[in-house]
Amino acid sequence: GGQGPGAGSDKAGGSSSAGPGGAPSSVAMEDGAPTTCRLCGEEFGTFFDEAAETWMFQGAVQVTMREDDEAEAAEVGGEGADRAVIHTKCAEAASVLNGAIARNLLLPLA
Repeated sequence: GGQGPGAGSDKAGGSSSAGPGGAPSSVAMEDGAPTTCRLCGEEFGTFFDEAAETWMFQGAVQVTMREDDEAEAAEVGGEGADRAVIHTKCAEAASVLNGAIARNLLLPLA
């Protein structure tokens, strides 16, 4: 088993050449989950995270879907909320609010 909680998740700032937001983000691949970005439709890069012992989407972030008329995103992200995985760069370009994105901006699942 692994040792220590959250190894390598230090986000205290400092100079970094990885662009805005520091280190590239990644999301664990789930069985049956789409392997393409729900905003641009392009496939994610993948890599095997040996520490977590799982395959990961590279440069990806998980967002919660909200209905278009939900200006308040405070209630999203709870249990059972619909989630989508999108590219970090797409999240920055789209209007992601408090980790939530309007459902009508996302591509329908194939």
